[in-house]
Amino acid sequence: MKVLLISERQDLRGQLNLHFKPLGLAVIQYWNPIKAMDNLDEIDPDVVIFSARDFPRHWKPFLTFLRNHRTRYATVFILLRPPDFPFEEASKAQHLGVNSLADDGLTNPADVNRLRDVIMRYKEVRDQRRSRRYVPQPEDRIEFVFSHPQTLQFVTGSVEDISALGLRFTPHREHLIEGVDTDLLISHCSLRLGDTILNLPCKVVRNDGKLSVSFDSLDRDLQESIEWYLSDHPKRELGLAGTPEA
Repeated sequence: MKVLLISERQDLRGQLNLHFKPLGLAVIQYWNPIKAMDNLDEIDPDVVIFSARDFPRHWKPFLTFLRNHRTRYATVFILLRPPDFPFEEASKAQHLGVNSLADDGLTNPADVNRLRDVIMRYKEVRDQRRSRRYVPQPEDRIEFVFSHPQTLQFVTGSVEDISALGLRFTPHREHLIEGVDTDLLISHCSLRLGDTILNLPCKVVRNDGKLSVSFDSLDRDLQESIEWYLSDHPKRELGLAGTPEA
């Protein structure tokens, strides 16, 4: 499945590749919206992600041209909007047939997940990770800590996203994960899910200042219990909303 990114920013393509490659999506970037429009039939994208910040005068003619040839189900169009994007422009986007609007930084995991959910709403996407990922909220009480295999120092931080098969973790102090290389087995890890603490080994998938790990040799029952806890988030959210204020 092909994603056409129209933006001047290379870092944006890196963000999309990081999150969309496991979904089997190939990102093709064009720095010139006119050229992308000319080559639209040749590219034949399933999804178009267009930066309104980079090309504020081009997204409307591009979207009009796209919708004259392809329906919102044939090609998903997602407009990345800057923080100061006017409400009137958002209304025009809806009128022209945009599928969704998204914040253009894509630095927040929740924003990336919403982008993914929009695509999956219109397109059949096969997630190669085989397990849905969740972005923890405060009411979930999800924490992760491990002992560095070489230095034996405890590494704490925050969980960016998690599934029943692994998680992505931002350390409080980045230098503490130096030497934690890809495929390294971390034997001493603790995962907190609410009131439960699980001790489980993890294998490093990626270390780019943030750490992606898979849960190593996880038995089926434990995997299902993690999946159950994650999928039970709506109940915890409702419970928090129903708590009376002091």
